[in-house]
Amino acid sequence: MTKNSIQGKGCRFKREPMGILPSIVLELDELRSEYKAKRKEALAEHGLKSSEYRKWDTAQLGVKRMRASLYGITGATNFGWYEKRIAENITHAGREALMKIVEKAEEWGFKVYYGDTDSIFVGVGDDLAPEEAGKVADKLGRDLTAYMQADLETYANTDSISVETEAVLDRMVMSTKKRYAGRYVWKPDTGTKIMEADADSRLKVTGLKMKQRKTPQIGKDAEKTAMMDIFDGKPIHTVLDNFKEYAIQLRKDYHDGKIPLESLCGRASLRKSIPKPENVNRIAPAIAKKHLHYTFGSSTEGVSKITYLSALQDFHKAAAWYNIHLSDENYPPIEQDDSFYTVYVKDGPTWIPSTGMVAFQEVEQIADYEIDIDKVIDKNLFASMDSILTAFGYDKSVLDANKVRFTVEGYLGEIGK
Repeated sequence: MTKNSIQGKGCRFKREPMGILPSIVLELDELRSEYKAKRKEALAEHGLKSSEYRKWDTAQLGVKRMRASLYGITGATNFGWYEKRIAENITHAGREALMKIVEKAEEWGFKVYYGDTDSIFVGVGDDLAPEEAGKVADKLGRDLTAYMQADLETYANTDSISVETEAVLDRMVMSTKKRYAGRYVWKPDTGTKIMEADADSRLKVTGLKMKQRKTPQIGKDAEKTAMMDIFDGKPIHTVLDNFKEYAIQLRKDYHDGKIPLESLCGRASLRKSIPKPENVNRIAPAIAKKHLHYTFGSSTEGVSKITYLSALQDFHKAAAWYNIHLSDENYPPIEQDDSFYTVYVKDGPTWIPSTGMVAFQEVEQIADYEIDIDKVIDKNLFASMDSILTAFGYDKSVLDANKVRFTVEGYLGEIGK
């Protein structure tokens, strides 16, 4: 090992001259620090709920994500500076650093609950007030940074790693790996003022339905409300009662014309190619089955129809249906990488996929189709509640559709018991 190089996994990295990507990383770090400083000033002058604070918070978060994307592009074969070894070494270095951080935190008496990619969740004490917990967490971050920089001093830049305390959560639920939610009670820039923020700002959510584009707004709202009820310590029967009332009111408001269609729809992006309408009859079934994941047949009216394989996701089926029935000179067919809306319908002027999900670009395209509000509720509200209760360890037998097939009315009747 020489002073001007760093040993990596299967290769060496020169310290000097600094490469283009490291230079970009440092520039982004400086820019994010600048935005975070402006965010702090905005908090002091205008408050947590001000547009000025949100502006700089969004800006620093954007830079953070831009910085993180540099890892992905180095491993993308279509990127001009693609270099697999760089991507591998970023992953390797991150894993090694995380393991050392976990070991040291546990050596110091802290309980590490979870670690993933570039973060860990550490218990700092059940009986501490939010302000005190924040102080302990902040000091832990500084101590771990000092430890890691001392460890790296012999072979890397000492400022190449830091352990920042992102927040203190008073409640947290871990559904599965990379799927969790918690509630902020302290953050470095706001302190305990974060507790005065609205529900959206207080929730840290990763991987759950409320963060997924495919989840309609009604599903996101229901999951968020239930999560906050549970974090507030409300009894489970109260959570279920509130959920029941929300679902009943939603159905009533829909039938009264008070619910905009957009709030019942999800968004999806097509990651696989599907045939254009004019090519449907020209594709041999064997080729279609192998490469496009569905086979072809025809309806009794002689109109081209797609019979889908069960392995294909619902929104792929919906997109193919759209290309046959709704695409025209004003609305081109959905192609790979396109985004579109999805919603469940139960009747209309054409046949619909067996899943009930159809795709569209503009609301007027499905004006003649009847929305299946019961299925919308079932797929988005009950599915969300089911996963929440499971994650919190509650008995969800009344919600388990695998055990009992409820009608929506029966579901709503049982759920409040």
